[in-house]
Amino acid sequence: MIDWISCEKKTIVAGYEQVTCYYRFFSTTEQSKNNTFSGADEVLIPTPES
Repeated sequence: MIDWISCEKKTIVAGYEQVTCYYRFFSTTEQSKNNTFSGADEVLIPTPES
C-alpha cells in the first residue's frame, strides 16, 4: 500500500527533464507486516525541442 508519492522537477539537460519522485509504502506481506519502505527514483523525461 503506497502511503504517498511526491515528485519534483530538478533540471532540464539535453532535452530531458530530471524528475525525482519520493515514495513510501507499507508491506502487506505477513512476514514483514508493519514494515515501512521508502525511496526515491530519478526519472528522465524527454521534452520536446523548443
